[in-house]
Amino acid sequence: MVASKPQAVNVIRKLSSKDNGGVAIFVYPGGFHEQLLTIRGKEKAYILNRKGFIKLALEEGCDVVPVYAFGESDLFSHSQIFIKQRMWIQKNFGVAIPLLYGSFGLLPYLSEKGITMVFGDGIGLKRSEDKMGSKVSNEEIDAGHTLYVKKLRELFDKEKTALGYGDRVLEIV
Repeated sequence: MVASKPQAVNVIRKLSSKDNGGVAIFVYPGGFHEQLLTIRGKEKAYILNRKGFIKLALEEGCDVVPVYAFGESDLFSHSQIFIKQRMWIQKNFGVAIPLLYGSFGLLPYLSEKGITMVFGDGIGLKRSEDKMGSKVSNEEIDAGHTLYVKKLRELFDKEKTALGYGDRVLEIV
């Protein structure tokens, strides 16, 4: 589900008020970069400049859970025809126009491996009591993001061989 920040804050606060053992933010990137720039057979996570989820976790005192979907980048081939124009349209109008194809038109390529989502352990990004209520600093956000990227890479490297992707490298862009 795509959610705006106010929607995410509302859900986090609702769940946090219940006695359910805490709340974690599950991050599964899937924006326009993934729609337009995925290369079949390559593993890329477009999160280098996506830090809002870290800021939100710090502000709300919840964990962040790294997750990766193996096999997803192999479903379709993405055409790079008119990519500059399509990126311009996305930037200016907020609409991605993916040009993709599978084994037979829009049918995805089939794989015996399928798609497998793996989840890492929650990363605690809680702030010290003396910082609660104050504005989250860029240094805190950068440190949390660096830790998230590290844990995502570790998760990918831990699971890739067993899932049949041992020759792949996760590129963070």
